[in-house]
Amino acid sequence: MDKKKVIIFILIIIFTIMCLFSILMYNLLSVNNAGNANSQNISNIQNIQNSETIQTTSSEETKISPNAIITFFKHYNGCGHTVKVTENVQYNEVNMSKADFSASYRDWTINKFTSSEIELSKNFDGNCGEHFFVKSSDSGYINIYNINDDGSIDLIDCNIN
Repeated sequence: MDKKKVIIFILIIIFTIMCLFSILMYNLLSVNNAGNANSQNISNIQNIQNSETIQTTSSEETKISPNAIITFFKHYNGCGHTVKVTENVQYNEVNMSKADFSASYRDWTINKFTSSEIELSKNFDGNCGEHFFVKSSDSGYINIYNINDDGSIDLIDCNIN
């Protein structure tokens, strides 16, 4: 009987070792599967974060730089001339977005808006102020007159010899 007890004891030990080994293998496999699921979740989170970063970067607004130039195109309906006036950007306009700048120049049309160059245009009634009338006087002098929008003339300079 001692031999039988030893064999039963050995079988019980082998069965116990097999059960412990099976439990250990099951736990290792479940940890690996959980690790794969976590790495998939992490990669999904990274993909989401990367796409958010790209969206944020691609929606950046253009701002006016300190050395920007504003060009005004003033079209006068009375004479048909377009006058081009170029100015440096004002200190208070630096770092404005297009929407902010547009609010400051509501009556003007923005034709071009970059950080270094802005082009605005507007139509005006009347003449451009660059039309003159030259007439000689009875005394032999030449008089220069400015032509107003209503057709009247103003003497600018007289007695030119």
